[in-house]
Amino acid sequence: MWIVTKIADLVQLKPQDFYKTSLEAIEDKINEKYANKVIPNIGLCVCVWDITDASEGLIGQYDEPARVAFVTNRRHSVEAEKVWLWKSDEETQLYYDTHEIVRFMVLEERWYTQPPTKPKESTDSDAPTKTTYQAPYSIIGTMAAPGLGITLWWE
Repeated sequence: MWIVTKIADLVQLKPQDFYKTSLEAIEDKINEKYANKVIPNIGLCVCVWDITDASEGLIGQYDEPARVAFVTNRRHSVEAEKVWLWKSDEETQLYYDTHEIVRFMVLEERWYTQPPTKPKESTDSDAPTKTTYQAPYSIIGTMAAPGLGITLWWE
């Protein structure tokens, strides 16, 4: 979903930007700083939509406080369906939703015992080694059998 987000920032204009109007220079600097970047909890910034407020450079000689409206793309949880759909035939669609109670059949249990390792003596030339982690206990199961799956399907 495309939304307009208001951002307030302090823009520093350099002397090489003085040939532009103040608003053009501010827009260019804001686009340079935010366009095509992701801001946490806001989304992907695309471009300046509007400069809502730009005051005179009172903080420093070339600093301009500015408030801008920025076009951002933010994905809402209602937009992205996070479900798995099982079509048992052309007309029947059964959804696997998160946090649903299911019935499944255990096919295999896997146990893994991690052997202890000796600590290595550290030297300056040693690069950090990547250790692989394996779960100590895994269950392999299936819900692809009659009577299995989400319990709401069988009520």
